[in-house]
Amino acid sequence: MLVEFISISSILFPLLAGFSSRYFNDKRLDYFLGFIIFSFVFEIISTSLLMNGINNHGMFKLFVICDFLFFIWFFSKQTTYSIWIRHLSMVVLLLIGFESFNSLLWHKAMYAEGIFFIIIFLFFIIQSMQVLLSLINEHNLLQNPVFWIATARLFYYLIVFSVFVYLYLEVNSFNDSLFAMAFVIINASGNILCNIMFGMSFLCRKNRN
Repeated sequence: MLVEFISISSILFPLLAGFSSRYFNDKRLDYFLGFIIFSFVFEIISTSLLMNGINNHGMFKLFVICDFLFFIWFFSKQTTYSIWIRHLSMVVLLLIGFESFNSLLWHKAMYAEGIFFIIIFLFFIIQSMQVLLSLINEHNLLQNPVFWIATARLFYYLIVFSVFVYLYLEVNSFNDSLFAMAFVIINASGNILCNIMFGMSFLCRKNRN
């Protein structure tokens, strides 16, 4: 499907924007560029597995965990977390550890894994909102790379969370080819929008220091 190809290829926009403007941007964005490179490698491996008929679900879970760990660290360097978001981060970190430990011991039901993804997606939404609220009084907000990064994550995970919760509640939807197509289009569109905003963060041209 064309929209899937565009979605996968859209990671090239922030990747190229990051490399082309690297020497004009704040050094802290180098870390975010590293995450984009990691995402690019993930897309290649994940797509290759899928094309060869191999389930890439485990790859997706690994990516979500890496995403959580990176942005906990990255956003803490860019803004001040409130006390409650710090505590919530620790709770989710414990959840990830517990879920990872359980996955080594026995095969979990889809119900338990669904709860895990719903909680972590909800955390990403709350985290992004908290970061945006901390920036709300800044001048030239659109010139702040963190604004674009947090906004991209907020919109993307709002979309993913909404669709995932629906799938979780309506199991029969997995057998509905029309809904499956709609899910692909919605998810791909969200990914494209997210990568465009990620690319915009590199085009803010902050002074490198």
